[in-house]
Amino acid sequence: MSDWDQIVIGRGTSAATFVHAALKGTRARQFAKTRTLVIGKTGSQLWDKVGDYNPSHRMGQPEHLLRPSGLPPDPGLQGGHDEFIQTKDYNQLLHKLWTKSLNDREAKKLPTLWELQANVTGVYPVGPLYRVETDIGGNYTADQVIIASGAGRSQTLAALKIPFEGPYDESQMAATGEYIDSIEYMTKAQPKGLDVVVYGGSASSSWAVAHAFAMAAKGLLWGCRRGLDQIKTEGNPVGRNADVIARAEQAGLIEACEIDRIETLDKPHPFGGRLRVHFKADKRPQGVASVDCDQLVYSVGANPVDALGPGGILKGNLQDRMEPVWDHNYRFSQPDERKAITALRDKEGDLWVVGAAVFRGLGIEEIRKKLEENRVNGYAKVGEVLCSGGRPPEGIAIIDATINALTGFRQTDVATFNWNKANQRDIFQLLAQRYAMDIPYSAREAIVIAVVNARKATPFGLKDADILSLFQGFKAQYDLKIDLAKLPGQGA
Repeated sequence: MSDWDQIVIGRGTSAATFVHAALKGTRARQFAKTRTLVIGKTGSQLWDKVGDYNPSHRMGQPEHLLRPSGLPPDPGLQGGHDEFIQTKDYNQLLHKLWTKSLNDREAKKLPTLWELQANVTGVYPVGPLYRVETDIGGNYTADQVIIASGAGRSQTLAALKIPFEGPYDESQMAATGEYIDSIEYMTKAQPKGLDVVVYGGSASSSWAVAHAFAMAAKGLLWGCRRGLDQIKTEGNPVGRNADVIARAEQAGLIEACEIDRIETLDKPHPFGGRLRVHFKADKRPQGVASVDCDQLVYSVGANPVDALGPGGILKGNLQDRMEPVWDHNYRFSQPDERKAITALRDKEGDLWVVGAAVFRGLGIEEIRKKLEENRVNGYAKVGEVLCSGGRPPEGIAIIDATINALTGFRQTDVATFNWNKANQRDIFQLLAQRYAMDIPYSAREAIVIAVVNARKATPFGLKDADILSLFQGFKAQYDLKIDLAKLPGQGA
């Protein structure tokens, strides 16, 4: 007999979303277990770290795109339709979702969730069960394991085979904060007046540069392989970081470059050692072969196969056993289109991977080969039915949508229905529930497609006035005798 019916690995967005949706979905028999252990460290997730240091840091989406499914609109957290909410507000939403899940379990007469503050270091197949090992020495067996721990910790430059040279190694420079990933950098006060190199073109590199400005960096270079073009796209989803990018561009701080090696010049001690960053001959900033700095801040993506990453913790032959789970109910595509990916699963057992780790294929080459069309026809297919602000592939709106699809969670409660995140089947079911045969089947299908098309043509989705206007048009077009007061609002 196993120690647990289910172990959920993770404590952030993916884990919270899964635990809630598992109870309410049509596949609750499969995913809502009696004895559930959640393993993860509170405060270790991205938005925990950012929120602890800078609670007013703004997320890249407004409240109606970040609000977890199943929660009603919160007027206290809403700004304008296109106003990004603060990190502290998003963390408050997640806290509400965990609380709601505990209350839902109590209502279903299920035991409360047990929680363990630890990192998972390995998941092993043991016959029909799984053994989960942690960094605090505990080992637990479970019938089902859900990996919902995000895409992994920040990838280091060593993982990109960029070597350190000189008397001091990467770990020594990292221990003093002179070689640091962008999230750690931006969530701590830094000494002022340093020479800083930020390497990477992602959104978190933009946050690091903003922090360098705030810390009065004496010298600053912001480099990545494709330079300004990469930073303006990958580093600026939905325009979130436009101000800092414009400031850096105007100051001539952004360069297309590629690091070849890193040389340590002085003994590392808090912000007294020096690093010399050498660039590849064909990728040098303004032809300069090297740059000296006090701090090298890197932002080169997550590493799913890191020792604690979602791919790295899969042991035995589990990596070879993983396969994609496709959306077979056309929540995100039409019957004549390639279906969307909602999760990864162990084809020989009951282990599932949900959330941001799915997009990267766990960082495992064989899985990534299976998902080689991922960005066009797989996980990103989910984003194609959302507004442009909800499309970042590892973004919260897509995590929410895919986990809901996997668990069969349906947004049909009028009090919590969200026009800007509901999938096609949810909208169809809502209309059937609210209007029954007052909207014929064929008209209902056409209305769903029209609503989705209108939504995805906007940056941040539809306002209540937009929804009302659309349905006024449908009412006239299809000669419908319906009461538009029955339409749910969303406070947007």
